Parts: sequence; C-alpha cells; structure tokens
Amino acid sequence: VPGRSKRGDRVTGGNASPDGRWVVLRTHTYVSFFAADEFVTGTARQVFRFDLTPLKELQGEGIAIANDGTMLLVGEGGGKHQPGTFARASCTLPPPT
Repeated sequence: VPGRSKRGDRVTGGNASPDGRWVVLRTHTYVSFFAADEFVTGTARQVFRFDLTPLKELQGEGIAIANDGTMLLVGEGGGKHQPGTFARASCTLPPPT
C-alpha cells in the first residue's frame, strides 16, 4: 500500500533532551536524533541513529533522554502474561552544529 511504513519504522515514542538541543523519535527498532532548532522549523534531518534491535524488545514504546545521552526505553509485553521491558542505553551525542 503506497504511503505505508514498515512496522519497524513507525514512530512509537518521542522526547526532547532536558537542555532543549535534541528531539528523539523512537520506533520498534531504532532511535533517531534531530537537532531541536531544525525540528521545530520543519527542516529536520536525522543527525544520529541508535540501533535498538540488540534489546530484542517485543514492542518498544517509550523513551526518555538525558543530556549525557543516557536513554531510558520502555516497552509493552507484546502478548498475554508477558512482562514489559525497561532498558537503559547510552550513546555519545554529536556536538552542536
């Protein structure tokens, strides 16, 4: 179907860094980082991408990010009686552009 994205590319959560420099959007398989000043003007380009597939989340949903690049990631269990997930990941944020 034209215009449909793959399941792994659908945005499931988003957040902004406490210092206001970054907007992050997560999918089931990755986190994309955008400069906040570009994001709000509609000229956003992905600056950095963090692969989430090693976490093997059943259904990754939420994200929070700290100024140092620490990400807190939560997910649903994805099925009956399966627990949700909570992960902490760290990445090196690119310097300001």
